[in-house]
Amino acid sequence: MASAPPSPAPLSDTAQRALRQFDAQGRLTRWPIKYSVQRLMLWGLWMRFDGKRRYSEREVNEVLKARHLFGDHCTLRRELVEMKMLERSDGGAEYRCRAARCRGDGADTERCASAAELWLRSSGSARGNTRARRSIPGCRPARCAPAPS
Repeated sequence: MASAPPSPAPLSDTAQRALRQFDAQGRLTRWPIKYSVQRLMLWGLWMRFDGKRRYSEREVNEVLKARHLFGDHCTLRRELVEMKMLERSDGGAEYRCRAARCRGDGADTERCASAAELWLRSSGSARGNTRARRSIPGCRPARCAPAPS
């Protein structure tokens, strides 16, 4: 007899606020005011990039434009670079997804786990993106999840 998959842990208040920034299609509807919500919400965008490829600035902009509704992809791109989730070549001609790691303290681990769960819920992929799910327990995504189809 197969047991039911474990239900996800409840999200923190910050993660719930971050999740409310996304619409039903997983698009970011507004830039959050609170810094902690901004950072958590960026993980959901970061996981949209394929870690095995390099992107031109135009391609990064296209990914971000498709995933938000408030018209400021430049802020999103800049914040992803500043948070060291995307790496930018000199001159900005090329971007690549960086392996993001948590510091390892308890609060940071919770943020990472919440971010991965946030991405799963916001993208409608809670049914089983195993690569994203693997990033939850250890809070150490080795590389970006593939871009959803």
